[in-house]
Amino acid sequence: MSSRDFAEWLAWGTMEPWGERRDDWRIAVAVSQILAALSDGKHQTPQPKDLLMRFRGAEPPKDWREMRKMMRRALTRERDGVK
Repeated sequence: MSSRDFAEWLAWGTMEPWGERRDDWRIAVAVSQILAALSDGKHQTPQPKDLLMRFRGAEPPKDWREMRKMMRRALTRERDGVK
């Protein structure tokens, strides 16, 4: 696998998570539903996104334009040899 292919896979994994990130979402959805079922109705139950851990302060992309920018930045860094 070339370094360019690797960078593309990393960027794709950011846009379309698989593996542990996807598992984190599945667990967050399940916990959110359990909390909603156990709620007394007096408090707002957290949404799945509220239950996910955040790394490096990164927010998920909001739309396809932002995803495209992320992909371009990743490919540019790989091309220029920036870590």
